[in-house]
Amino acid sequence: MEPLLLASLDGVREIAKQSFVSVFAGINREVETLFQLYKIRATSRDKYADYIARSVGVFPLFATTKRAYVESAYVSVGISSAIERERYRSAGQIAESLHQQRRGKGGEPKPNTSTLYVALNNTNDAIALVGNPGSGKTTALRHLAVTLAKGAPIRGRKVIPVFLAVRDLALMNQGVEEAMIALFASLDIGEPKAVAHALLESGDIAILLDGIDEADRAFQSRLLAELKIVRDVYKSAVLCVSGRPYTLNIGMAGFEKWETLPLSMDERIALVRKWYDAVDPNKGARLLSECSDNPGLLDLGSNPLLLAIVCALYYNDLKIPSQPDELYARTVEGLLGAWDAFRDVARHTPLHDYTVRRRVVLVSWIAATMFDMGRVVFSVRDIETSNVLRRYTEATHADVLITDDVLRSLYNDFGILIERAPRLFSFSHLTLQEYLTAQYIVDNRRELELLKHYRHKEWREVLRLVAKMLPNADEYMGKLTELLDLANDYDVALLRDAWLVHPICGRTQALLSVNRIASRVRIALDTLRASYRIANTELIVTLHDDYRKQAITMEYDSASPSKRRRGIAKRIAMLKNLPIILATFREMGVSAEDIPIRNTPPFNMLREEARIQRVVVENW
Repeated sequence: MEPLLLASLDGVREIAKQSFVSVFAGINREVETLFQLYKIRATSRDKYADYIARSVGVFPLFATTKRAYVESAYVSVGISSAIERERYRSAGQIAESLHQQRRGKGGEPKPNTSTLYVALNNTNDAIALVGNPGSGKTTALRHLAVTLAKGAPIRGRKVIPVFLAVRDLALMNQGVEEAMIALFASLDIGEPKAVAHALLESGDIAILLDGIDEADRAFQSRLLAELKIVRDVYKSAVLCVSGRPYTLNIGMAGFEKWETLPLSMDERIALVRKWYDAVDPNKGARLLSECSDNPGLLDLGSNPLLLAIVCALYYNDLKIPSQPDELYARTVEGLLGAWDAFRDVARHTPLHDYTVRRRVVLVSWIAATMFDMGRVVFSVRDIETSNVLRRYTEATHADVLITDDVLRSLYNDFGILIERAPRLFSFSHLTLQEYLTAQYIVDNRRELELLKHYRHKEWREVLRLVAKMLPNADEYMGKLTELLDLANDYDVALLRDAWLVHPICGRTQALLSVNRIASRVRIALDTLRASYRIANTELIVTLHDDYRKQAITMEYDSASPSKRRRGIAKRIAMLKNLPIILATFREMGVSAEDIPIRNTPPFNMLREEARIQRVVVENW
């Protein structure tokens, strides 16, 4: 284990020992003989401190072989008592929030925000902490356990925290009380059952039960019934349980429900730093430097799991800005199965028998169908009227899928969908819907049909991703090049972006595209009477006086009063786009020698190393 991690654990052990003894010292002396005080102050306290430091206070970093200490790696997760799926908002309001998130500006602010420690400290009720996969519930409970073990008071007193993972209880077929007694027995505390009851009676214990959804429904029901009894009988005991939204959707008397919030941009940056502190601080600084110029790169990092995937992929040398499809693919796989596999959780869901790949295909059909309908926020009815599930099951010869069951599973079990308001869903991130739409188009060879959307801004990222993901993009890139207007700023930027992702495109097709672009530029410039000169990174274009005057007089030509002038303006607009066009040629791997108009002004003035950044047109 790393020296810094060992040092942190040793520090926690010493503080936890002192707190452990002080809690027991304050318990009613009438039951002191049951505690075997000597063992508590020696063997038991040491084992308890080790349990907190090694079993609760350390967790593995997803997709790496590294471990991190919860206190040093933890970023405080905000929580809110305003549960998202219970808040009524229009589809338009939700969609605008998603687009804001897409631009790196975060979503809507939520009322009644707090932290788990503060919320638990300010109530006499128990707390049910709900959140989507990877939203930080487990780490929040672990951090709370370590904080309490170090002696932080809760409701005015020190307590003994007991952290229990439901998947472990299910494996051992243990209830909460049985697990507590087994833990105390493992710490060599005499009469562990009596000790557990004494702590519950006095209120000197905090039971932190993590992942109520990580067991079958029968076991969940058993635990929830036991929790109700514990809550009713031992009203002073501190009790907190975590789970997915649907799992804890039932009414739970004596429990306040709180939900984890998305990470703010500042929290994402802090988490990246802390994640990389455990593996490679310099690489973490480089990732943040790249993201500072493009906040959208951290769009996926709105919860700790997704941000950990971003960190792990960059750690393994993925170039996130130029390989977004790989980032999205790994994120989707992580949500649809890899995260549960990493945590050794088997879920009982309508999609239990589906492989990860088959789940991805199903979700891509839903994403593309909704996107084609113009829905980034969609209802149960939208899914039903689109017939997407019926078409999918017919195409794959699968059993009939029930809409409510599928949506609930994709939300509650996998977290790739979020219920933003009652029966209104969206993908957890707009970028994931765009990626999955592109995946559907590539899988079903619909890329040429996609080109009808080339002028629709909402499809721009899909167009770019398809260029990157096609196994052979020759025809797609050729057709896209033919469609685009070189005088239109939006079109030229799309052309650049499509080539910037380095599509799999043969040199023959690249040269053919260059020839098509060059011939259009040549036609435009041949009719534009001007002189050219280069000043640093600027290309100065001076229109001839007679040409300018002719353009002005054309305004009064009775046959075509403005048509010719607009034509000249379009040629000038194409000329101003030359820097982007030339940069695109370089992205296509084409040298100056390959450009068929290299001997045409102003191209004959440009050297291979020249980087024209701006075109200035004079006398117009």
